[in-house]
Amino acid sequence: EASLEAAADLFYKTIKGGSNIFLFGTGHSHMLAEELFYRAGGLVNIRPILETSLMLHESASKSTQIERLEGYADILFDRYKMKSGDTIVIISNSGRNGVIVEMAALCKERGMNIIALTNMEHTMAGVSRHKSGKKLYELIWKRTVACQMA
Repeated sequence: EASLEAAADLFYKTIKGGSNIFLFGTGHSHMLAEELFYRAGGLVNIRPILETSLMLHESASKSTQIERLEGYADILFDRYKMKSGDTIVIISNSGRNGVIVEMAALCKERGMNIIALTNMEHTMAGVSRHKSGKKLYELIWKRTVACQMA
């Protein structure tokens, strides 16, 4: 409950400050980002990162390869014009694939607020697929809110 209240407060501060809220997930996790995209009466500063190569509908095996590709988060960060003060919700069931870990590290480095939505049981069951050896939850910091997926 405290994590949800902290996330709501962070959303409020982000919107009030005129910044954007980004949502990012790969594979099935992208569907949560898509759910908030262009809803009737929705907020215009909600910006889902809907990269088709990271979704399953083109090719599940291709998506799996690309979500493990290092350097891809840099391209997305620049393409979506994310900046310090923005908030990103990073959604990942495992929290261990390269592009997810890399996106969290990049956003942290560039002063963004991060909300991590992950399944800690699944995260703890496997090793990181990123060269740093880190997982999504390990890249959160005091300005970050971590929420548990069921």
